[in-house]
Amino acid sequence: MKYLAKTIVLPLLTLIPTSVLADWNGAYAGAAVGNVDAEADFELSTQESFSDSATFSGFVGMQVQSGLLVYGGELAIGNAEDAEIESGEVLEPYTDIKGRVGYSFGEVLAYGVAGYSFVTYDENGTEFDASGFSFGAGVDYLITDNMFVGAEYLARRMDGDYPNDDAEFDLDVDTFSVRVGFNF
Repeated sequence: MKYLAKTIVLPLLTLIPTSVLADWNGAYAGAAVGNVDAEADFELSTQESFSDSATFSGFVGMQVQSGLLVYGGELAIGNAEDAEIESGEVLEPYTDIKGRVGYSFGEVLAYGVAGYSFVTYDENGTEFDASGFSFGAGVDYLITDNMFVGAEYLARRMDGDYPNDDAEFDLDVDTFSVRVGFNF
């Protein structure tokens, strides 16, 4: 039996493909471009929406890898200049603070995110803030040891106080973005 294991089983084990463990450890930074779809629901008026607006953002983060599990945090700051409900009502820069947990498939990292987001809404020169929870999912692909490309969907569910009428409003902002980044 030992002879059989040495002559047949061991050589066959060398033919089984193994996944190369990519290194996702460390700091990273990059930029993203995407599309924003948003809806504002005001307590004292109707629902308003704006969609198909371009968004641009930059991000920095840090992640740690333990076997195939990858986790960390990310800070993203973006802008959707063309996101306008009506003339003079625009979505100003937004900030996302996200925790990430993912699974490495070699050069591919599939992950989920959850965090907190902040945005400023400008209505004809009157600015007011909204904040709330965000969640989403994404995938990154290592092109080289230091460069990756990816895609991410992020849903933000925020609310704030509408200063003109002392009322509240809900603001849902969803983005789908394509990302390019560098690992350090």
